[in-house]
Amino acid sequence: MVSGPGAELGQLGWFVAAWTVMMAAMMLPSVAPMALTFARVTGERAKRGQAIFVPTWIFILGYFAAWTAFGLAAYAIDHFIRLLDLAWLAWDRGGPIVAGAPSWPPVHTS
Repeated sequence: MVSGPGAELGQLGWFVAAWTVMMAAMMLPSVAPMALTFARVTGERAKRGQAIFVPTWIFILGYFAAWTAFGLAAYAIDHFIRLLDLAWLAWDRGGPIVAGAPSWPPVHTS
């Protein structure tokens, strides 16, 4: 997979597959403590009869569904921007100028 300025996201199926693998590799370790806490709390509540028991896999599925929706929204925005055909923003044209716009024009201090 190509990375860097102007890198293509690829087809939607490829993007979803890569995004899912990335979520499993990078986000699952960060959500694991919360998932374990969720499992412990809901298990205790179920034992006491205080609340309806929700399996932990539903919690994790919701987490991944939210991030998948975010990834699809980002993919759609990227796709829409590419449909606008803003060739002047290509990295070998005006892209570096736009990327550096906050510092343009150069400020001279004495």
